[in-house]
Amino acid sequence: MKQATLALVLTLATATAAQAQKPPKKKVVTPPDTMAKLVAQKAAAMKSMTSLPPLKEMRPGLEAKAKIKADPATATGLATVPNGSLQSRTIEERGGRLIYAFRIQAADKKVRDVMVDAMTGKVLPLPKPRPKKKG
Repeated sequence: MKQATLALVLTLATATAAQAQKPPKKKVVTPPDTMAKLVAQKAAAMKSMTSLPPLKEMRPGLEAKAKIKADPATATGLATVPNGSLQSRTIEERGGRLIYAFRIQAADKKVRDVMVDAMTGKVLPLPKPRPKKKG
């Protein structure tokens, strides 16, 4: 019994020592100029969020399912349109994904649609427009 216990202790000690010798994972470092640019964009977006339109839920309970809350997602969406003015914001399910959809009026007065994934906070590409059917 003592030999089995001693063997188990030695095995655990060897495994722990082997794990301790693994090199640490490398950190992904964002260059300072890129980070400064991102921070400035987020700050400008947050500044323009003083009076937000209400969040519309396409179905009750969608906002509660989102990992990313509405205000940070709104800031992300606004950061994609410099000097943009938020016209509307909704949370909906599209293609099995939970997304925030924003209508943002740009400085050139054109309205842009921006979609942000409600689970990851990443800006999503807009779907391609469907061709019009000939009647």
